[in-house]
Amino acid sequence: INLDEKDEEIEIQVGHIVVATGFKPFDAEKAENYGYGTYDNVLTSLELERLINASGPTGGKITLRSVDKKGNKIFTAEGNVPKSAAIIHCVGSRDENHNKYCSKVCCMYSLKLAHLIKEKLPDADVSEYYIDMRAFGKGYEEFYNRIKGEGIHIIRGKTAKVEKYNGSLKIRGENILENKLIEDEVDMVVLSVGLEARSNSSQLAEMLNLNISKEGWFKESNQLIDPTGSGIPGITFAGTCQGPKDI
Repeated sequence: INLDEKDEEIEIQVGHIVVATGFKPFDAEKAENYGYGTYDNVLTSLELERLINASGPTGGKITLRSVDKKGNKIFTAEGNVPKSAAIIHCVGSRDENHNKYCSKVCCMYSLKLAHLIKEKLPDADVSEYYIDMRAFGKGYEEFYNRIKGEGIHIIRGKTAKVEKYNGSLKIRGENILENKLIEDEVDMVVLSVGLEARSNSSQLAEMLNLNISKEGWFKESNQLIDPTGSGIPGITFAGTCQGPKDI
């Protein structure tokens, strides 16, 4: 590695370009009604993934944030264990205020996270708050039914607000199936953030003369007969640069 190397622009000739610029997670702070960035124990789904992982800050233990000697609010293995957790679906997706489209992956990864929480904290009260359960893939509906059999509460309805209450968090929303408004008190809230196009996709589209949708996703030639074609010879698409997809 040459640490004294200077920045330079280079030109190379290639026979083909694959555009695979991916996506970015929805910024949960934009959904101000859920209190992300304001309340300590409101997390995004990716933050919970990191917390659960054995290489994470707590060695895989699920805890609440605590204050260190410098006053920083951090996760540690010695922190208090949550007795209840709520997972809110469709944060930033299927929302007139943010993105109207479905991000496709949120329902299933939310169910997976509920399963992992229950696996690590068998006595915890775990709830899922969803609009519609979109279990469209192979084995997905079976996994959904398995989750319901693990004692996880599945509540259909739009969540309106998360607020501080008696040292914990209160969720205000609706339960459509029981036709009532609800207020549930929990220790931890997990926001299942959706997928967005990368902010620089328009710049790349202009550079390569590509078409993009109003949401910023690259548009293929034909969804059925040419799903990876760009309409420009020598340029093809791969992955979520075209829109939300699972792994």
